[in-house]
Amino acid sequence: MSTAVTSTLVAALAGCTALVRPIAALLGGLLALLALLRAQPGCRRVLRAKAAGLVLAGWALAVLPWEVWATRQVGHIVFLSQG
Repeated sequence: MSTAVTSTLVAALAGCTALVRPIAALLGGLLALLALLRAQPGCRRVLRAKAAGLVLAGWALAVLPWEVWATRQVGHIVFLSQG
């Protein structure tokens, strides 16, 4: 499996975790930061930025449908931690 697919799937799993446990809401950002700052020899900055972007996209892909639905139901933005 490629790094791009793996990054996106891990982030989507983190997004699903955030839907179940709101304390994990920052996990997507943390994983993106780790993808950006990881120190692998020969890994260019552009590739790390792409991996971080894929992590954020995968996390958002899992979280945004619920956020949109909840916002439409309540009439204002509902954050994950607002049970």
